[in-house]
Amino acid sequence: MHSPQIVVELRDLPPEDGWACVESTGRACFVCTCGTTTGFVAKTEAIQAATEHPNSGQSPWIDGPREPLQVDVRLVGIGPEVKDFVRRLIRRS
Repeated sequence: MHSPQIVVELRDLPPEDGWACVESTGRACFVCTCGTTTGFVAKTEAIQAATEHPNSGQSPWIDGPREPLQVDVRLVGIGPEVKDFVRRLIRRS
């Protein structure tokens, strides 16, 4: 049984206005319940390992990596400080 996963590595940043902050390191790890693991490598290498992994029909990467998901975010019912923080956080990605 295979259950492949890609885990993205995050790095802690200094807190901003009392909020915890993280950023992507640009690395990821491919792991599967069969015991296969790449360790943390460049994201493209982890995606390639997932694509080439045998019997990984459940893998979200089976047809190759997807384009980044884009969504519209409406911030309703929160204060301007939180709205500003969320906007800065989204733009940072």
